[in-house]
Amino acid sequence: MSGSERKRLFDKIYGEHTVAVWTYALYLARDRAEAEDLFQDAWLRVAEKMDNIDRTANLKAWLMTIVVNLHRDKLRRLRVRRPFLAGRSRPDLVKDESGDSGVGPDAALDWERAETGRTIRAAVARLPERLRSVFVLREIEGYPYADICRILNLRSGTAKTLMFRAVRRLRRDLASLASENRIGSVRT
Repeated sequence: MSGSERKRLFDKIYGEHTVAVWTYALYLARDRAEAEDLFQDAWLRVAEKMDNIDRTANLKAWLMTIVVNLHRDKLRRLRVRRPFLAGRSRPDLVKDESGDSGVGPDAALDWERAETGRTIRAAVARLPERLRSVFVLREIEGYPYADICRILNLRSGTAKTLMFRAVRRLRRDLASLASENRIGSVRT
């Protein structure tokens, strides 16, 4: 492959998948600076492996595999397990979704939606790493279980079990949010 062909292919892959790689790096790292390092390292690895790219394979799954492997390597090098964010929201990772000046009849609804989003993102961030990885790949990135198994090097049953546990934990953590949003519910 010539240099110009490599550059065109890299630019195409980068353009199509940069948001997915960034989002996944951010979810894994849970820190903007670490996510930036992971993001850059992933694209450096892609550039190194350009001659080995199988154009018939699922490139997005291949990219996510690179991201998760780099993240695991970093954790192994540090020999430190990631602490959970027990009860702490990460405002630096949360985008204000209201986009409003806070004035007008919809301001309270916009604020409530932004708060709900922050609460959900914080609950996802509190998941243990394996549960969070499966949940993010399945529910946020939309991967089928077959791709998740390849990316995380899991068996199908294990991936489904981890997803079940992630959803169960999120339901438990977010139960108060659901009960606050029920208007006129009937108790039996």
